[in-house]
Amino acid sequence: MVVWFKLTIQIIVLIAVLSTNHAQAEIVLDPFIQNGMVVQRGTDWLVTGTATNNESFSLSFADQTVNVKPASTVWSAKFNVPKVFSGPSELVIDKPHRSIKVNVGELWVCSGQSNMAFPLKLTQDSNRIVEQLKGKPISIYQATKTIEKTQPDANRWMPADANGNRDFSAVCLSFGAKLFEKLKAPIGLIDASLGGTWIESWISSTSFSQVPKNLISENRFKQRQTHKAKKINKKPDRRFGTDTPSELFDFMIKPLVSKPIKGVLWYQGEGNRSDADHYGRYLTLLMKDWRKSWGQPALPFVIVQLPKFGQPNARPNGNSQWAGIRDSQRLAVIDSQPAGLVVTLDLGDTDIHPKIKLPFGERAAEVANQLVYENKLLGTAPTVSNVAEDNGILRIDFKNGPQCIEQSTGFAESFLIAATDRKWQRAQAKIVGSSVQVFSEKVKKPYAVRYAWSDNPPIGMISCADKLPITPFRTDSWPLNPGPLHR
Repeated sequence: MVVWFKLTIQIIVLIAVLSTNHAQAEIVLDPFIQNGMVVQRGTDWLVTGTATNNESFSLSFADQTVNVKPASTVWSAKFNVPKVFSGPSELVIDKPHRSIKVNVGELWVCSGQSNMAFPLKLTQDSNRIVEQLKGKPISIYQATKTIEKTQPDANRWMPADANGNRDFSAVCLSFGAKLFEKLKAPIGLIDASLGGTWIESWISSTSFSQVPKNLISENRFKQRQTHKAKKINKKPDRRFGTDTPSELFDFMIKPLVSKPIKGVLWYQGEGNRSDADHYGRYLTLLMKDWRKSWGQPALPFVIVQLPKFGQPNARPNGNSQWAGIRDSQRLAVIDSQPAGLVVTLDLGDTDIHPKIKLPFGERAAEVANQLVYENKLLGTAPTVSNVAEDNGILRIDFKNGPQCIEQSTGFAESFLIAATDRKWQRAQAKIVGSSVQVFSEKVKKPYAVRYAWSDNPPIGMISCADKLPITPFRTDSWPLNPGPLHR
């Protein structure tokens, strides 16, 4: 009887131990993988996670099953996401049986500084944006921001028309709503933006090390650190990660680069307005850097050009930081294909943060659709292909732009012309076909032209087809901010 009792106890203990061990065997998915997420179609989706032991299990997705036997606590499974399919699907795990509801569609990252980060709740057209989102399969994901503030909706997938969208990027939401109208496929939007930031913070340290040393001075970042230290006792600066180059890349972008995406919507430049000579190089470097980081050499970028800002200036003078950044953005796009420029010269106002955001996102979606999905970018950013002087007249030829350009209300005040002495004079101009002829009685031997060169210039030329403004441009390559980069 005693022997039988001891044997029974041993069996019960053994069953309990085995049950306990089995209960502890837990399969944990990458936190990014959640119900409602969007998976980029036409890519390889690497599903990753951890497990508490090496017990085998399987995952199924899109008629594919992968058997996994973890060799360590970390495991992965690769699936081919269908290219032609879009819509709801499921990722199924068999131990214990559960499923994650996902949408197969188009996944975009929205990044930049304050005008990209500007939340829906602060816009004047929030009701219009919300109306555009209703009933559409658009999911949003807010990357954790480097701010000392509770972020209840960070790192969580949710429908774009949910209550949590009030703190989400208004431009990004507007972009997604318009893009869905074009594609009729689920849209995923990742907001990885932060106000008050410089482009240097968004570039990886590996790529930033390529910047020539003679262009780098740490003064600007040191000044920010000093300024922050002085504020600590009065009003703490509630953001971090912007004090040295590459910090925001490490904190906000690097965690995303293992997720295949369709493209990037970038809206930044205000913080670098005194660095126009170098901004184009940094923006080109950022696009190259992110393409390498994502392992997508042809990752498309849609760049929002800075809009008008401040009081209207009917007399451009050739010395505008805002215009310098716009031109740097234009040139970076030309040098970094596939990329498209969103011309917004008519959209801003006297505030550095325009409160109307819907047109920005909608115009960006039009560019994205042409660049990425229709493969025929016919936007308002023509490239200057030739500049020729003939008897005191500079003829400017364009390529890769609208077939027809026409005058707008500010045409007569939009052009500046200079000889090699670099003294700018107001100029007359006329459109001849798809070319522009510029001249001035005060400049007998013209060498260079600048168009719409002020913070808030008059709109001088528009596309005949959609009546949108033509990008500001210059034909010279003279320094805009002489001397080394003051940072």
